[in-house]
Amino acid sequence: MGKITRIEAMGVVLKELNTFEPALSTKELGTWITLLRYTLSQAETSLCAYVDEDEALHHIATIAALATACLEQYGPGQSHNAFGQVPIAEVKAS
Repeated sequence: MGKITRIEAMGVVLKELNTFEPALSTKELGTWITLLRYTLSQAETSLCAYVDEDEALHHIATIAALATACLEQYGPGQSHNAFGQVPIAEVKAS
């Protein structure tokens, strides 16, 4: 699989999300973080131990789906940018 557009990538994320959506009932925020960390470790293992890029990319799609489901439940949070950082203007003001 070569490079894809952002729209196609989001389609992959939505497909992955729909695969396990019933299992993604309301979760505590810490549980979401644990799931993300666990899935990231699976991606690392796939790439480092087995050199399986396809499997690692599948785990990356799962991470994106998990993050999407978490944001759907909790929203993006207040006073943070898309990367979870407090905007520089707010840091300077405090």
